[in-house]
Amino acid sequence: MKRNLPLLIGGLIICLILAVMLFPQWFTKINPYGTEIFKYQHANGQAIMQSPPFPPAAGSPLGTDEMGRDILSFIIYGTRLTITLGLLVVLGRFLVALPLGLAAGFGSYICRTLISQFNVIFSAIPSLIVSVIVLKMNFFRNLDRQNSILAFVLVLTFVGWAKIGAIISERVQEILARSFITGEKAIGKSSLRIALENVVPHLATELIVLFFMEIASALAMIMQLGIFEVFVGNIRFVASTEGGVIAYVPVSFEPEWASMLAIARKFVQSAPWVVISPAVAFFISILGFNMIGEGLRVKLNQRDSKFIVQLRQLLKFQLKGKGFTKTSLIKLACTLLIIFSIFALSSPAQSSNAFSVQDAAPQYSVSTLMDQVVIGTEQAKETAERIAQAFQTIG
Repeated sequence: MKRNLPLLIGGLIICLILAVMLFPQWFTKINPYGTEIFKYQHANGQAIMQSPPFPPAAGSPLGTDEMGRDILSFIIYGTRLTITLGLLVVLGRFLVALPLGLAAGFGSYICRTLISQFNVIFSAIPSLIVSVIVLKMNFFRNLDRQNSILAFVLVLTFVGWAKIGAIISERVQEILARSFITGEKAIGKSSLRIALENVVPHLATELIVLFFMEIASALAMIMQLGIFEVFVGNIRFVASTEGGVIAYVPVSFEPEWASMLAIARKFVQSAPWVVISPAVAFFISILGFNMIGEGLRVKLNQRDSKFIVQLRQLLKFQLKGKGFTKTSLIKLACTLLIIFSIFALSSPAQSSNAFSVQDAAPQYSVSTLMDQVVIGTEQAKETAERIAQAFQTIG
């Protein structure tokens, strides 16, 4: 029997991603919120202070970023937020595209026009440009993490649902043209019953494949937005105020891959590990979702596949009288539970993580050691002695 290599490789990558999302502490013990602001290197009898980013070393195999945060730890703990954001975007697109695509396939003029016009608009104006313009507005840039995630999901859903809706609409029209649909209409089935009991189960295989492909597409969009300095939880620090012009540096406090690309562009030549690491993480994830989608397509299109029959039965929502049957209600409840679980993964709670933001507080910090003192006073001398003693203690 010929092996389905895309499904095998894609499945292994997705399993690894899920393991990293659920149990990041298994893969690293380094605090992703911790920073290393300088290092001392002894050369020719002199101590030379170095600033981040630091190159890969024994304690930090992928090096650190501009803020001195360990890149490996930041990528591992950023997997949950990045992948969950992609899942939420695709769920949002399907929640909009599926009902509108079904309605358009059944002949709804309004839905068909809506899908057509959205596709025309975003064919003329790239969805990436629209997303950058909207999400770079000050209103969106100043949102906290949860509201920023919601904004990303809404904007990326808005610019991407129409393509899925057009695919669904075309496939629905093809299914409705088949002879067995004529028989269903002859026995008096309504359009709603035909849609739920006949059309959706026959669309199941393509919807599953399209779902995984769309996750890869959403991750690619998130990566491109990161290059344009647009990412979840965008925080801006003032870099300079020369000439009365305020220059900002975008920084994400939360572990997230796109933010790593945003602050890494200027290190392409001087510190390439800062750019390569998040890029490879995106590449592997996009490859995994594309391969599992392709593998499922091959598997589901096999003529002797029993899985496709079982899947159609699973997705067959039968109506009884004016409502759903008990089995259909159970299926609907399970579907809602899965959606809720995906939303729960993006919760800001850190209870499942080995580290929290508070753990990043260093034992000694300049803000706690140094008060506002005047140079040359006795208070300044005491403060300098405390700072020197603190540095000596931490080596």
